[in-house]
Amino acid sequence: MSPAMIYGGDKYIYTRRTWMFLIMTFKKGYGTTVLSIINSHYRYEIRKRNEITKKKERHINWVFRYAVICPFLISMLLLIIKWFLNNDIVIFIGLFFLAISYAGILTQNIMMIFINRLDFLELFSRPFSLIISNTVVTVRYEPVLYRALMYRSTQEIKYILNRLKAERNVLSNKISLLIGGIEKIGLFPGLVAMFMSFGQLGNNNVPSWVEPIAYASIALYIFGFLFHNAIIRADEKIQLLDFIIEMKESNIKLCS
Repeated sequence: MSPAMIYGGDKYIYTRRTWMFLIMTFKKGYGTTVLSIINSHYRYEIRKRNEITKKKERHINWVFRYAVICPFLISMLLLIIKWFLNNDIVIFIGLFFLAISYAGILTQNIMMIFINRLDFLELFSRPFSLIISNTVVTVRYEPVLYRALMYRSTQEIKYILNRLKAERNVLSNKISLLIGGIEKIGLFPGLVAMFMSFGQLGNNNVPSWVEPIAYASIALYIFGFLFHNAIIRADEKIQLLDFIIEMKESNIKLCS
């Protein structure tokens, strides 16, 4: 006899639904359809956003790739070579490319402020209109995802929602552990460490902590820049899934 059969009436129905949900949950591939829909919509949204903002932000993306990431990777390669050669010229060239990477970060932020200068001005003159304009950008693409997910079962969406929340929190905690200090004090320690390294070239008494701070600050900045966007997108999708569940449950109540 099934464990669900020991109950009668509503308890039997409730227990049977619970067992069915558990079976569906552990079935291979359960929930992957919802995740595929969300992932496909995310790619569609990014493509459309890039088409709109391509002219505005392509220079910022170029600076991030070729004036931040590339010089940093070259400086890391020269840092590895320095361990074998211990040559002042190699050290200087490595620090020079590291300085280019820091300059690229500053240039990127200045360009972002300049390109979005109208938004910043609007923030002071009409703060609420900026919220409206940002909302317009979001709701321009969400109805497609909303209509697609409304055909999926409420239980499946709830399951994916819980998993998204869990993964979002895990990623947020990891980012906080790794770059919490960078978020609070910025790149100032890395800049100081870099200038100290330049000033003490050829000096064997340079503190061992100087170069690691100079390189780690850039690495953590790149990591944070890439993964903070993932958290923002996850929050948007979580809010939409919450709304879909609420709408589906209200429709069930109206029909019952």
